[in-house]
Amino acid sequence: MKRFILHTIGFVTIVGLSFLALLSRADGSYDEFYLRFTTPKQENLILGTSRAAQGVLPSVLDRLLHRSFYNYSFTLSTSPYGPVYLESIKKKVDPAISTGIFILSVDPWSLSNKDLKEDQTSSFRENDNFVASTTRVAQQPNFEYLLENLNPAYRILLPKRKTTKLHKDGWLEITIPMDDKSVLKRTSAKLNAYRSDLSRFTPSERRIQSLVETVEFLKTKGEVYLVRLPVHPEMARMEQTLMPNFDSRIQPAISLANGYKDLSTYNDKLQFTDGNHLYKASGETVSGIIGDWVGKR
Repeated sequence: MKRFILHTIGFVTIVGLSFLALLSRADGSYDEFYLRFTTPKQENLILGTSRAAQGVLPSVLDRLLHRSFYNYSFTLSTSPYGPVYLESIKKKVDPAISTGIFILSVDPWSLSNKDLKEDQTSSFRENDNFVASTTRVAQQPNFEYLLENLNPAYRILLPKRKTTKLHKDGWLEITIPMDDKSVLKRTSAKLNAYRSDLSRFTPSERRIQSLVETVEFLKTKGEVYLVRLPVHPEMARMEQTLMPNFDSRIQPAISLANGYKDLSTYNDKLQFTDGNHLYKASGETVSGIIGDWVGKR
């Protein structure tokens, strides 16, 4: 019996170590978020939702501003502005820096609640997701993230993704067909989804306050710039319906920041994968505009 128990413990140990070794192979081809929690604390950050994750390229800002940027943006459901995202940002920023540059993407959706009648942080949609639960954001390998998020762990057993790749600098590259028919189909589906959800969103004073608190914190670490990224004209019309006085609503944050740039004048001049996200070539263009603007401030 004793020998059986020892053999069992040995077998379980080997299986456990093998599983951990398998998990440690995770990279940007398996998961859209994992690498953001394995890289070191950062001096210069790009922040926001998936619009920024896909549309603002650190490599372009690196070249124009002569420093290393990291894209710490996630999704509308996981990183809208609020206490959860702010806490994660605080953990990701290098505590020793005071000359960083922080680019914050802002839009009505990331400052609104969904399906909430009252503006209570205890009911915010991001409270129970991986941004909230991952306490270590600069650990390689990050077993906390992998073990608490089984989908990414299981993906390691599957073929690598061909359409998405999370780069080491946090940029999420999307490679999908960009012919007119494919783009029109995706755009129609995305716009219809947002249109059907529009009535479920409500501008949140608490989220706007969290944006202000985020700017206040980052100002102690360097310069802060707010950017409203381009979107499809129809998406822009929905956002106007959701928050028609957007600039005035976020004025407290604008007044604290080192600058604010509304890039909606480019809405009809760029290419989008689905009406909501910039295609990578247009992302390069927009990143160049942002870099030139910040560099001249």
